[in-house]
Amino acid sequence: MKSDVCFDALVWKEERVYVSYCPQFGVSSCGDTVEEARRMLREAVCLFIEGAKELGTLQKILDEAVPGSVGKNLSNYVEGNFSGKY
Repeated sequence: MKSDVCFDALVWKEERVYVSYCPQFGVSSCGDTVEEARRMLREAVCLFIEGAKELGTLQKILDEAVPGSVGKNLSNYVEGNFSGKY
């Protein structure tokens, strides 16, 4: 089952490449175009969440990224339904 995880994506140009950054998770990526940088960031965040699940650190990360009860509810949703596909 597919889950949607919303996050901010900051994108800027550095010389000939576009850099993308997700401040909630501290994840970044890059691409030759804005669209590619955003797509690569989605993939990087996906891999980050999968890794956090495997390490058992997802709840702590979500609590830090999304304070309060929202992070706890999101963790249950992501734990149960996240497939790693967008």
